[in-house]
Amino acid sequence: MTRAQTLIEQAEKGGAQEYAAADLDKARDELRAANDAAEKGKEAIANQYATQAAVDAELASARASAAQARKAEEEVSESTNTLRGEAERKSEAESDRLPDQR
Repeated sequence: MTRAQTLIEQAEKGGAQEYAAADLDKARDELRAANDAAEKGKEAIANQYATQAAVDAELASARASAAQARKAEEEVSESTNTLRGEAERKSEAESDRLPDQR
């Protein structure tokens, strides 16, 4: 259960609440179920819930990382397009100032 708790905390720090809230909530629910089962002495069930909570926390982390990477890629692409446009405008402006060499 400690591993699941640690993975949930890592997912939270990695932005999973913003990008993978459903997976993170599922992991939290499963961890609660694991703790409840452990309190009732049902160790096998507690271990199953804890394992599933860990898997879902890792999934939330992976989805958050992927979403952040997509967002960063979009920002870089947008910046590249902006720079390309500025370079083209500058090039056109400079060529307009040069005397016609025909």
